Amino acid sequence: MKSSKILNFVTSVLFMCLSAMLIAPLIGVSAGALTGVLAVASFIPMPSGVAFMAIQKEIWIKDVVENLYKRNPFLMFANNADEYVLQGKVLHIPNAGSQSNATRNRSSLPATVQVRSETDITFSLDEFTTDPVLIADTEKVELSFDKRRSVIGNHIDYLAQLVGDWMLYNWAPVTSTGFVKTTTGGTSPAYLTNATGVRKLITMADVKQMKKLMDAQNIPTADRYCLLDAYMYDQFTDLLTNTQYTDFSKYFDAENGIAGKLFGFTFLEPRASVLRYNVGRTALLVPGAAGAATDQAAGIFWQKDSVIKAVGETKIFDHVDDPTYYGDLISALVRAGGRAHRNDGYGIFILAQETFTA
Repeated sequence: MKSSKILNFVTSVLFMCLSAMLIAPLIGVSAGALTGVLAVASFIPMPSGVAFMAIQKEIWIKDVVENLYKRNPFLMFANNADEYVLQGKVLHIPNAGSQSNATRNRSSLPATVQVRSETDITFSLDEFTTDPVLIADTEKVELSFDKRRSVIGNHIDYLAQLVGDWMLYNWAPVTSTGFVKTTTGGTSPAYLTNATGVRKLITMADVKQMKKLMDAQNIPTADRYCLLDAYMYDQFTDLLTNTQYTDFSKYFDAENGIAGKLFGFTFLEPRASVLRYNVGRTALLVPGAAGAATDQAAGIFWQKDSVIKAVGETKIFDHVDDPTYYGDLISALVRAGGRAHRNDGYGIFILAQETFTA
């Protein structure tokens, strides 16, 4: 131990001498004087709580952003509009208007000039914040990533879950338009919180219908995705034959949250909750709303360019050495938002569990 300390001391002295020799000519002082200054500075203690605060914030901000995608891999499969976020708070995307007409073997000239109206997409990002967390022992938290993560990890996880819930809500059609379809299979007890009664199961025909509807809208066949909740996903995989399951699971990619592929849709790993509609699908229920007996769970099918997501400002707030809490208070803020790319909602379909009535 003693020899190790001596070696460290000698190494430090050599490093200071070498640094002084390189820097001294640039600032017009002697190498010996600069070496002395560096040596004295090395013995000055750093004030408690100063050395690591900038590093702490960078690490925590990195945790918040990374966890958004870790908990919500579906965010990677949307049109990323981060570059259009103004001042971290407002999304503004220049949006092309309707396409111009085309004519075969035009016989009449001059051609009619069309003026294309432009309707920009502009909306404020939602603000998501965590409740403040008390860090009672800053030194140990700073030295141990695992301990720091265990203290605030569940808050960051909940923040990510909340962002994901609202992103899906903002993507989904609100009412029972032609974009909201229902399951047609056998029956199973309702599984949503406070829901009662029986719901119809998802079928292969239901999934194929989603494909047919997108094809009918001339939606690109590439980058089509499906996200179901855990129960509906389990019902879906029960339908697969051994051969279908083998083909389906060939596309499994845990790192990117991909479960498999079928009928041109990439199925993502299931989520605890996706969407909820009221009976009749006349209203899309907001995340966190109290469950009702007649609620219907729903999955979402979309094409990547049909939805927009944006993550804006991400901040960490801290109050070091709070005298009333005897520790450090930390909280996080994320601004995020999304919507259907087109006002008509093309390329987004919902499959809700139909209520079974005898």
